[in-house]
Amino acid sequence: MDKAKLLILRDEIDRSGIKLGYLAKAMGISNNTLTRKLDGRSEITIPEAHTICSVCAFPRDLSFYIFLS
Repeated sequence: MDKAKLLILRDEIDRSGIKLGYLAKAMGISNNTLTRKLDGRSEITIPEAHTICSVCAFPRDLSFYIFLS
């Protein structure tokens, strides 16, 4: 994922009000692993992307833009 989309993703997670620790737990990963993924040092899998979108209640168009375009 390119840096611009990672920045959008991080901003949208912040905007959702969901804490990173809660999101990491929902994804079944550690806080450090989530940080690596959001920094682009590790890939976000399809199931992880789905969990992020579900937990943060992203609209479908935003989810598509971030993860599929």
